[in-house]
Amino acid sequence: MHYTFNSVAVLALLLTSTVLSQTLNSNIVGCAAIPCAEDSTGNSKCTVIDKTFPSVGLASIPITSQALTGFSWTEGVSINSANGKRTFEKTFYFGTPPKTNLTGTGACAVFFSQVSKNIAFPNSNIEEAQGTCQETMNAQCVSALVARAEKVDVAGLGSVEACAKLESTFKETVDSACVGFVDGNTWTGVSVKPLTGSDAADPITASQNSTSNCWPIVPKEYDLALVTSLQTAGDFPIDTASANFFGIVPILTLFYPGNGTLITKAEAQLTCMKTVGPSASQNATKSGTDKNEDKGSA
Repeated sequence: MHYTFNSVAVLALLLTSTVLSQTLNSNIVGCAAIPCAEDSTGNSKCTVIDKTFPSVGLASIPITSQALTGFSWTEGVSINSANGKRTFEKTFYFGTPPKTNLTGTGACAVFFSQVSKNIAFPNSNIEEAQGTCQETMNAQCVSALVARAEKVDVAGLGSVEACAKLESTFKETVDSACVGFVDGNTWTGVSVKPLTGSDAADPITASQNSTSNCWPIVPKEYDLALVTSLQTAGDFPIDTASANFFGIVPILTLFYPGNGTLITKAEAQLTCMKTVGPSASQNATKSGTDKNEDKGSA
């Protein structure tokens, strides 16, 4: 992702990011709000290039710095079945205002893909549940994770090296406030991706998007870049599908100063990301024995 920034671009970013924050009527929105395309039966079917998602989620990244507003995360979950086996894939896109340029500013995303079942929103309807990390974890754990990220010394490092150092930091130990949200004694399933620099994903182009029937971000003028996809092996019962379609993946987004002047200190934010609807029962059988109902991708 290649970036240049000037005062006009900053002003445009601030104006368009206001639209984004006003458009989202909850912390995480799904196809009903985006909206997504539908198949012949009326079920959501959001195709972005070669990936089709029956459910998506969109959440803004509320960074304090006014120079870093307008960013968001979009998650789409798809399902693939072959030879009696099933794989769930969670795909994450970084959303940015059009023509965003972050030259001289670094950014990394930390994905916590294997967390305790204690990380869940209060709503008993897992499909509709949404909220903040302060609600599903606790304010103390969120503060500890953010502080840990902001204290990592990445001065003088390239984006790949900085993100690798950030990943090592979270794999070393678990903050005491977060013990109840970890499966085991350390964070597992932690992966870190650069959001800036030559190794970062570029926004999807118009030509690449020609096969898409859906653009899961608002406003529609905003850009999306595919940052990572996480795959999990699963089976066919509804409970398994629900956990994979609507389970939470905390994402820590860190912005840090490089050789530019856009920001003067590191700033991080934690988003507890998930998709919102439709019903997982549309993508699962009621038992593990009837596998013929599911044929290929949803």
